[in-house]
Parts: sequence; C-alpha cells; structure tokens
Amino acid sequence: MKGRVHSIQSLGAVDGPGVRYVVFLQGCPLRCAYCHNPDTWDFSGGEEKEAADLAREICRYKMYFGDKGGVTVSGGEPLMQPAFVGELFSLLHGEGIHTALDTSGVWADWDSACRVLDHTDLILGDLKFATPEEYRLHCKADMNKPLAFYRLAEERNIPLWVRHVVVPGLNDSLEDMGKIKVLAESFSNLEKMEWLPFHNLCVEKYQSMGIPFPLAGTEIGARGNGAECFRLQWSSASPENFARYDNSAYDTLLSIIAGAEDETARLGCLHDAEALLLEEGAVAPLYTTVTAWTLRDGLTGVLRDGRGWFSFTGVVPRSE
Repeated sequence: MKGRVHSIQSLGAVDGPGVRYVVFLQGCPLRCAYCHNPDTWDFSGGEEKEAADLAREICRYKMYFGDKGGVTVSGGEPLMQPAFVGELFSLLHGEGIHTALDTSGVWADWDSACRVLDHTDLILGDLKFATPEEYRLHCKADMNKPLAFYRLAEERNIPLWVRHVVVPGLNDSLEDMGKIKVLAESFSNLEKMEWLPFHNLCVEKYQSMGIPFPLAGTEIGARGNGAECFRLQWSSASPENFARYDNSAYDTLLSIIAGAEDETARLGCLHDAEALLLEEGAVAPLYTTVTAWTLRDGLTGVLRDGRGWFSFTGVVPRSE
C-alpha cells in the first residue's frame, strides 16, 4: 500500500510519549485559521512511499524508542489515507512498536477510518474548538466528524491525549478554555490534556505560497523584560531551554501573557508560571525586580563565572 508522505522526523520528543519516529502525511481538508503547515494541504504533494518500506526504515530506529517511545503518524490529516496508515500500524505492531495517531479526527471514509484503530495504541486528538459554530467558522468543516471518531476511540478504550492550540484573542479567554476542558473531560479515555501555544513562524510559508495567513497580525511577543527570562529559558520551544523543561500548561501561560493588556492579569500569570517551575523544575527563576534563582534540594553543580552570571549546565544530583 502506497501513501503520500510530506516529511519525517526520525527522533521527535513532543508528539506522544518517549522518543518517537514521526511521519507527517500529505493532504488535509481543513483550513484552520492558525494552521502552521499549509504546505501539507495539497493531496497530490509530498513523496510516495510503500508502507512496508517505511516500516523497515522505522525499525532501524527501534533501539532508540525504549520502553515508552514508538511511532506517531501525523499530517496533514492521517485519516485521509486510512488504508496506508492501517497497514503501517499493523506492520509496526508486528515488530512490537507502539503506535500513536495525531489527528484532527476528520475522516473521508468511516469504515476505513475505524480500521485504523485496530492497530492504534494512542490517539493524540486535536480538539480545536468547543462549539460547531466556532469549528465551522475557523476550520471550515463539520465538528460532528471528529467527535464521532473520538467517541469510537473511547468505546474501544484507546487512550486519548487532547491537544488544543491557544491563540491570543481567539480562544484564550478563561471561558473558552473552560469549555474545551469540559468537552475533553467528557471522554472517559482521556489521559492527558496539552495546551499548545500559538506561534506565527509559518508566516513565510504562507507568503511563499501566495496565501494570506488569517492570523498574521496576532501579537505573541511577551511585553516587558519581566517575562523574557520565562520565555527564553523555559518555554518548550526555546533553544535556550537548557533544562529541557517541557510543560504545555506553562507554555499556555506564556501565550496568555503575550496577549494580556491588563498588567495585573499579566503579573498573575507570571506568578503562576513561577509556581509551576517551583513545583516541577530543577532550577526556577523567581519573579522579582532583580533576577533571583532557587535550586531544588538534592542538586548541586551551579557555577558562577567572572561576570557573576550563573551556569546551570553542570547541575547534577548531590552525592549522599
């Protein structure tokens, strides 16, 4: 069985548990306002691959998956190529490899989409909006299709991780996020909810394709220097995140901070971000007028250079 593949990430760490081989398929019927991969829309694009050939290629990386990792098929929309995904997942299960389907839940053929679940271990479900009206307005499609697919996964007791992109000024109010939370928690198979921050790194893609980006004017930069330490050193996508801290709730707080007009609300979110780092991080910045740091008990190895700057790259557990 052949399928059209847009791209491959051989060792990914954000699309499901553990280290994963991520396959991005070509073709998507949705036109989400915040889509950052318009180059995956065209069903005739990408590279044609045989499922068996791709499975053999993936098996070369099996040693890196460990106990938690595996393969994630994303898009585009993978349910637009259900036969290909179904065969690939079947072959991977034959090799004992964990499979995850990263999907918006939109399908072309119900029976074929259902068969994909026969060899799916985890659903990464993109729950875009909480109402059919919002879904139709911002995604140009019917919300009943994804809900039906997610309910089928629930009936089969396939674990569900809900993913939701938070866009400043579009769906970042407490009311909006509350509605998404209620809908997500209505699924009995829900294991995790990921709040994903919006970014506009895709603007150049849209420009090169001659397509206007609907959210090109969305402001995402944090206001003021107070948030810079939090954004640059601790957001999951930052190259300066040396501690490899990865928390979607933290990233969402930064997204809200970026669009907050009210200084009190902004500072409240900064303190919430600080609280998350204090609870979970090995090292955490304290939000004060002068940058201060706290190191978790049981760790050592902080160095200070001639300029007085701290380096945490050598932090290790303290020997008993």
